[in-house]
Amino acid sequence: MWAVVAMILSIATYFWRLHPIIKKLDAMGCITPRGYSKALGWMIAGFLMMFTAALVVHILAGVM
Repeated sequence: MWAVVAMILSIATYFWRLHPIIKKLDAMGCITPRGYSKALGWMIAGFLMMFTAALVVHILAGVM
């Protein structure tokens, strides 16, 4: 369980550390294809939701 919590926190750091930088580089045209920062943000958000859902299911399964 704690490994999943650590994974969630490490993935979440992307949004306040790396995403602003990647978004700025994308706006400057330094990243190809254009708009990649948005696709990457959605993909990482998907991973974050998946691990969060797994944690919730694990906790609920342990309670029942």
